[in-house]
Amino acid sequence: MYPKGPPERFWGNRVHDIIRQYQAKQLYDEYKLTSLFIYRNSISKSFENQVLASRNYDWQVPLLVIFHDPPELMGIPHPLTNKLEAHNCWMADGVKDYIEWAMNRNIAVIDVNIPKHITRSNTADRYEDEDRSKEKMASELAVYLWENYIEPNEASHVFFLGVGDAFGGLADLLIEKERVYPRVSGVISFVAENVVRAVSSHTNIWLSKWYKDNSLIYVSHHHGVFNIPEGSKRPSKRYGRILRSPKKTLNEMLLAHMDDVTKWIEERIQGETEEE
Repeated sequence: MYPKGPPERFWGNRVHDIIRQYQAKQLYDEYKLTSLFIYRNSISKSFENQVLASRNYDWQVPLLVIFHDPPELMGIPHPLTNKLEAHNCWMADGVKDYIEWAMNRNIAVIDVNIPKHITRSNTADRYEDEDRSKEKMASELAVYLWENYIEPNEASHVFFLGVGDAFGGLADLLIEKERVYPRVSGVISFVAENVVRAVSSHTNIWLSKWYKDNSLIYVSHHHGVFNIPEGSKRPSKRYGRILRSPKKTLNEMLLAHMDDVTKWIEERIQGETEEE
């Protein structure tokens, strides 16, 4: 059976939009992250507070650019009615810990939420699949941010962190704009169920090697990428440095590997600073 909406028409707000509004307020209250202006051809609640940045994003300090899927939701339904009630639902937001870590070390942050659905005013009461255009939107947004907010400034180091499908926007940016990767000090990606994105170019033969040498790609232990027949080659370098995680979900991986990721970033900042 196809999922059905409420029996009577009503005017409500989709939860993913409410969650982002809450995140924006929380990140402002705690770290003073504010919205960056993004030119749009249309208006949607899903675009409100989509891109948040720390006040030092244009300073000459390290910059962490985060593209992430919306937080994971978990809930325990009522044993009799099988309904989900707000007090028995939880939001898992492991990305916030990375923002806190960065802010405590004077590392600038640009936080980008890539919604799985763009809310329209006339679709408030029906089931919606994931928006097929979200990958294109993520790619276009990555280019816009690079050309308007990252490239014109002089961040001492730039790191990309991708969580879930949203990483595709950063991967496309590395592929399509050859001037990007020389400015990037490292790439981190967390993959649970989505495909492992390749980063390679027909016009730049060095890109895939650079990607392998400068990336940490954490992949859930049950992902199909590890179903390799005996005797077959491991995934090529264009998929980056793949690390098999013992965890299953994105949030579990974010928490489990935070120490390794942050240490890796700090070592790269320190190493490049000493070379200069």
